[in-house]
Amino acid sequence: MRAGRGYTHAVETRYGVSSAQLFVLQTLAQSPGISIKDLVALTLTTNSSVSEVVGRLVDSGLVTRDTAADDRRRKVLTLTEGGREIVRHSPRTIQQELIDGFTELTPASQRSLAGCLEEWCKASGFADVPPTMLFEPSKAEAAQRKQKRRAKGHASPLR
Repeated sequence: MRAGRGYTHAVETRYGVSSAQLFVLQTLAQSPGISIKDLVALTLTTNSSVSEVVGRLVDSGLVTRDTAADDRRRKVLTLTEGGREIVRHSPRTIQQELIDGFTELTPASQRSLAGCLEEWCKASGFADVPPTMLFEPSKAEAAQRKQKRRAKGHASPLR
């Protein structure tokens, strides 16, 4: 977790986005024009977590949410030039490294690890805490960080 916090701080300082946001940007760069549902599957997370991160990226002007050409009920996500610029200059995310490591485990080990983590969270009193994307700050934390950056006169370094 310490490595994750250090990585997250470095990403936020350099690119002006959280590591979870960078993970979503990189995923969208690899699969442009996908839906939230597709993004949930690719990031191995929940709809609400991805929707929150995507909302922040849309608000920041790094992602657009448009109506799909083949189905007017479906929304598709695309990087803006600012989003592509961040992806071009960014390192591989810690989330992707963890996913790749997880896929190297046998299916039995994956199930065992997932079960143990679930038990641990329940025993620690976190069973009812809604899941979020790894290393994504809460709305309140994100707002505080944004205010601090503005107060210091920092805009996103690549925009």
